[in-house]
Amino acid sequence: MILTQNQLLEVIDVQDFSGIPGINRYFYWTSQDPSSETDFTTFATNFENTVVSDLRNLQSTTCDHTEIIVRPRVGVVIETVKSLSGVSGGLATPNRASMESTKFTLQRTNNTTRVGHKRFYGLTEAMVDGNFLHASFNALMDTLAVTLLQPISQGAFTWQPVIARQLNPLTDDWAINIVSGVSWDNLITSQLSRKQVR
Repeated sequence: MILTQNQLLEVIDVQDFSGIPGINRYFYWTSQDPSSETDFTTFATNFENTVVSDLRNLQSTTCDHTEIIVRPRVGVVIETVKSLSGVSGGLATPNRASMESTKFTLQRTNNTTRVGHKRFYGLTEAMVDGNFLHASFNALMDTLAVTLLQPISQGAFTWQPVIARQLNPLTDDWAINIVSGVSWDNLITSQLSRKQVR
């Protein structure tokens, strides 16, 4: 698919869990043409008030969200950075190890990409029962799954969550799959990307 400038956004949620940096990356796409849009502050605020807000309910008070970076992936890239202060998880310590995470699977509409995955760290002891998520957190996981499936507005534009894969790093050709459903696994996993954004 050949995209118009700024039709595909990469969103990076920068976090710090007791001194261990982490990021979560998301992609959103619109069928509209926001080619003149360069300031995505409203989008970042709406993302914070939906996705980050629901994610915080599943993270320790020592897990801080420090920045939301909104970066168009097509055409001229002018990223918007929203600094966050006091945006932390809501669960009391003690904490689990930073490499332990909950896992969500993003279902695809067609076969142009693989399914997507999201892993979130910041777990506490209260969340874990053996190697599994404690059943008392099922409703919060369901809520976050619904939020990950929902579009986000930014001015006149509606952005759909997608799974995105760049076909060629030298071009603006991307394979894009609108997320058709989100499920989660109650098994606690230990795979997490913890590289710093920059």
